Amino acid sequence: MNGTIDRDIEYALPSASEKDRLGIHNQALTGLNKYKNILIVDDNESIIELLSILLLDEGAVSTAINGVDALSKFAGKSFDLIISDIEMPLMNGIELYQYVTRINPKYKDRFLFFSATMNEKFTDYLERNNLMLLRKPEDILKLYSFVQKIL
Repeated sequence: MNGTIDRDIEYALPSASEKDRLGIHNQALTGLNKYKNILIVDDNESIIELLSILLLDEGAVSTAINGVDALSKFAGKSFDLIISDIEMPLMNGIELYQYVTRINPKYKDRFLFFSATMNEKFTDYLERNNLMLLRKPEDILKLYSFVQKIL
């Protein structure tokens, strides 16, 4: 299955045999991730759709279109993984991370940033705080690998 995003970014979804070869297993089928909650935060609806499809078997997926929208998702819910873009309107991914981790430090190790554009200020912040970053477009198998590290 292939997915095209923004006309010039094409992703090839990994087959089951590719996942097996790399040791990426669908833990949802074994019940290990049955109660995992995943939040995807991105202002690009195509990215949200792609990541939602990719992670459907990894747990329950919630989505938000920016940091402010994401904050509303935390009302009465806990997340095991937050995949966030950085450059978004209203509240960027770094601001979201800072706000959420100030309220609840358990989220410090649950963020994975997935972004196309980076500036030196953001890069320095991510490196200083030892945060995970994948740049769009990225190999989907690498994304799975990062997701498994957090979950």
